[in-house]
Amino acid sequence: MTTLLATRKAATALAFRQASSEVAARAATDDAVRVRLAASDRLLPQGGAVLLKAGSDIIGALAVSGGRSDQDEACAISALRAAGS
Repeated sequence: MTTLLATRKAATALAFRQASSEVAARAATDDAVRVRLAASDRLLPQGGAVLLKAGSDIIGALAVSGGRSDQDEACAISALRAAGS
């Protein structure tokens, strides 16, 4: 289940071109974001996914699941920093 959640968080970050926690925050106040999220069973607006970039190009997303959303995102950010991104 954790792998599925992480995959959906990553898909959310890629679909909205921002961290999944930012999508979650936008969904709290933006009807258009909520509608877009509700239209797909592949998206999960919870913290834990961050974008992978090469310069200004988005090349993927890294997602973590298993803890609280804030913990998951902190782990993803730490992994990016450890990898030199």
